[in-house]
Amino acid sequence: MAFLGIASLFAIIDLTIKYFIDKASEEKFPKKLCKGRLEINRMYNEGLAYGFLKDKPKAVKAIVNLSFFLTMLLCIVSFFSKNSQVEKFGHAMLLGGAFGNFHDKISKGKTTDYIKLPKLKSKRLRKTIFNLADLFLVLGALIAVAGTLFKHK
Repeated sequence: MAFLGIASLFAIIDLTIKYFIDKASEEKFPKKLCKGRLEINRMYNEGLAYGFLKDKPKAVKAIVNLSFFLTMLLCIVSFFSKNSQVEKFGHAMLLGGAFGNFHDKISKGKTTDYIKLPKLKSKRLRKTIFNLADLFLVLGALIAVAGTLFKHK
């Protein structure tokens, strides 16, 4: 049960930051931090990753609903299985991120993205604006896979 609490914590962190980003006035953006390595922006994404299918809101909603349901199912099964603690933690992070973006899509019809890393070497990544939920999804998946691959025997 602790891992459901951890997942909730990740979701609360993401949703709280999005709340303050959404409420901030336009002149607050962009805000450069860490000598320009981090930029806080406000952008809304009505599609999937990188705006994919933004012109097809019914498809986006169906995919988001199905993805969240499957992620939740996977994670809850993991939490009550004999998986490693590392794998369960990764699944908790994954579920928290999935819920953060799911909540945005269901309640607002779009996600709030706000993190930009303009000094990265990759041009595509330099232009990408994302949120903590996205980061939790990626890191959670990587941690869960690492937990699976490096189980103690």
